[in-house]
Amino acid sequence: MSAPSRESPRALVVLLLLVAACYALLFWLFRVPDGALGQIYTPGWSGRLIPWFFAPVSLIVAVLWGRGAVGWSVLAYVTGVVVGELVGNPIYRALVARLERQRQDPAFEQNWEPSHPGWWICLLIFVVGTAIGILRTRR
Repeated sequence: MSAPSRESPRALVVLLLLVAACYALLFWLFRVPDGALGQIYTPGWSGRLIPWFFAPVSLIVAVLWGRGAVGWSVLAYVTGVVVGELVGNPIYRALVARLERQRQDPAFEQNWEPSHPGWWICLLIFVVGTAIGILRTRR
């Protein structure tokens, strides 16, 4: 593990408040009742996990590695949501179409459900982006 961040205590508090405010805004955007973004799969899924996974990981990164690493972490989250939806939605639609074609066969026994891959794409990009930020900060 590397040395703690070199931020002054005051700068660290400001950084933590800024990161928390960014995630609070994203949480509100993704979870606002009847909001359009909350109805989309990847923002809706990841919005539910902001207080339990994404924000705490980014806040820990801010404390241990400072603003460079946490910038990567927050940007990786936003990138993961966008890429997860843009890549995951066509894959999901293709799986649903495949299932509909299979259901037309009277002998077909359904043993699988289509799954939207946006959640793991988002998670993967977040983890990789956060790791890159940590590695770049440690150098």
